[in-house]
Amino acid sequence: MTKESRSAFPFSVELAAYLLVGGSAILIMFLGQFILVPFSFSIVFSVLLLPICRLFERVRFSRVWAIVSTLILVNLFLAGLLMFFGTQISALFSEVTDFKQNLERLFYEVLDFLAQNLNITNKEILKTLADNKSKLIQTGTNLLQSTVNTGGDFLTFGSLSIVFTFLILLYRTGFRNYILLFFAEERRTSINKIVNEIQAVIINYFQGVLLVMLIVGTLNSVGLSLLGIEYAFLFGFLGAILTIIPYIGTTFGAALPFLFALINYQESWRALGIIPMNLVIQQLEANFITPKIVGGKVSVNALFAFIGLLVGGIFWGVAGMILAIPLTAIAKTITYYIPETQKFSYLLSDDFPSKSFEDYLAGYRKFKETHIVIESK
Repeated sequence: MTKESRSAFPFSVELAAYLLVGGSAILIMFLGQFILVPFSFSIVFSVLLLPICRLFERVRFSRVWAIVSTLILVNLFLAGLLMFFGTQISALFSEVTDFKQNLERLFYEVLDFLAQNLNITNKEILKTLADNKSKLIQTGTNLLQSTVNTGGDFLTFGSLSIVFTFLILLYRTGFRNYILLFFAEERRTSINKIVNEIQAVIINYFQGVLLVMLIVGTLNSVGLSLLGIEYAFLFGFLGAILTIIPYIGTTFGAALPFLFALINYQESWRALGIIPMNLVIQQLEANFITPKIVGGKVSVNALFAFIGLLVGGIFWGVAGMILAIPLTAIAKTITYYIPETQKFSYLLSDDFPSKSFEDYLAGYRKFKETHIVIESK
């Protein structure tokens, strides 16, 4: 083991400390999600909006007005997107005049399929549905209530995120100076570099995600157009937006045009054709597009990215799944510059399958030649 990675404590003490810190972090994530979720998003938003804010400040805006102008500009852009998609969705439903009839047709086709393959009659299936009518109604009610609650949480978290974003941008210099107070003066250059690198990780990740959305949205739209699905652009880019949830977003995105085609078209091949189309696009996105565009920007291996996705989903739901990879990349960046935790950075990196720990530390040694890293006293 190298000098940089050697610890002064026994392994058992290290293990106990790591377990204590990990357990505390999990407890804090679970109990503090009402504050931590919007605060985490606000940190991401602050980093992404900082270049725009600085641009306003360069043209003689005060910091407060620069932040207000940035938030107004971004909210106008988002409102435009919502208006565009809302108009498209409204037009979609207004043109589906035979929606009820098509839904009934699909319902009876499913009944016939079940009757033929399960050796039971339609009357028996309908009787079973009637007997479980109250349960079905309760399930629908619970789903509607859950949707309303989720919408309420989204509005609450969104409002808190805007407030936190404003305050973080306003006090950003003070926050950076406060962090530097914890370190000796000769170490502050390297701390500044680490903070800048974390900002670069966040910006590069979401720039990569945006590019992936554009590519996947284009592929979706072309594929749906070839299948003759109406509103191919709408469905294509709604599905692409869901790619912000890694690994599973494209699958959820394909469900919308699939259900639309199943209900709205007599020809079942249109709906069935969406399945292989989605599988091809999903494989391209997961194995080529995202690793090439996003993977190189965050350098986190797929195993721990997927574990982070699951952990984030368990504790913070969809918000946790969106934040999982950038937070994992930030943890990797921080642990890389602390000798005692470099082994964890190595475990998280995409170099883990191909490089030895010694080769991985070569870049760290090169950095250390010109900077004083975070070292224990």
